[in-house]
Amino acid sequence: MRTPARAPRWRLTELRLMGALTAMSLLALTAGLVLERVASTTAAPLVIYVLAYAAGGAFPARSALAALRARRLDVNLLMVTAAIGAAALGHWDEGAALMFLFSLSGTLETYALARTRRAVEALMDLRPETARIDRDGREAEVPIEALVPGDLVIVRPGDRLPVDGDVVQGASAVDESTVTGEATPVDKQPGDRVFATTLNRNGVLRVRATARASESTLARIVRLVEEAEDARPRAQRLADRVGPYYTMAVFGGALLVLLATRYVFQFPWNDAVYRAMMVLVVASPCAVMIPIPAAVLSAIANAALRGIVFKGGDRLEAAARIRVVAFDKTGTITRARAALSGLITLNGASEAHTLQIAAAVEQHSEHPLAVAVVEAAAARGLAPLASSDF
Repeated sequence: MRTPARAPRWRLTELRLMGALTAMSLLALTAGLVLERVASTTAAPLVIYVLAYAAGGAFPARSALAALRARRLDVNLLMVTAAIGAAALGHWDEGAALMFLFSLSGTLETYALARTRRAVEALMDLRPETARIDRDGREAEVPIEALVPGDLVIVRPGDRLPVDGDVVQGASAVDESTVTGEATPVDKQPGDRVFATTLNRNGVLRVRATARASESTLARIVRLVEEAEDARPRAQRLADRVGPYYTMAVFGGALLVLLATRYVFQFPWNDAVYRAMMVLVVASPCAVMIPIPAAVLSAIANAALRGIVFKGGDRLEAAARIRVVAFDKTGTITRARAALSGLITLNGASEAHTLQIAAAVEQHSEHPLAVAVVEAAAARGLAPLASSDF
């Protein structure tokens, strides 16, 4: 099974380039609008608008050319054609504004995709790079990629487990929140199953690996997230299916508008072409199509970081139709963090002094209930008493 891949560096470079070109397009558009009002000639604004076209239209034009080479029509071709038409009619400012807005939408979509990729990578970043193993009674440190089922892994307090496995020696509390979402550590002893990236709290564990690092539970979760990104929702599938036909229909409609306004209504050629270009701009579905994949990918990634895995965008879309959720008898809905709800004292002892004593005993412990006691004392302004021999 493959290990979930990290985003290549060129993707990050492309995102930065897209952002820089979009910003350049905005600056050039703004400068052109200002120069039109203060410059004595039209040459200076024209040069600036050409720069706005080049910056804002670089990526859309590349996508449009790629679609044409593949004998496809897409929304990029619509927008680039409309911008070129606006320039041909002398409306450089409108064409530059169109290129900027389309460039901005593409940059935002790419940013959403990159953010999703970073969220998935954050899950895998929880893995340790190396692991300590016991080989014939000698401890050695090896890369986690070298671990195979059957290896005896030594996990010290404060370390994250490198692989899934079974505890064969030792006892400890393990924080499994990265896998299960449950914040309360789970006590582990010989025979219990443990998972990669979970945090060993307070005891040394010897774990027999049951799978390679690339086949851990977390790795499978990450792969599910990546596969879910490819499972597009119904709205996006519909848009992808009808997109080429829609584009042809829009071009056909623009041609009809051109011919009708010129020969039926006797408009001048400039006005007829301008109205045809407006059809291309207004009929562009980018405002509807672009947010669909960006929103779905962002939702899937954010859900994964919170321990919720959707098997696809279509499942995420189906979740909107859920009206009732049934929990079994062991199902719970909590804040996953213990809190002191009340204090009962005996023999006339004051609550404040009793809580101070309890906090003194618990202040050196990492157990969730101990943390709750210490936090309750701090919330009441009570300093823990000194304690020793913990």
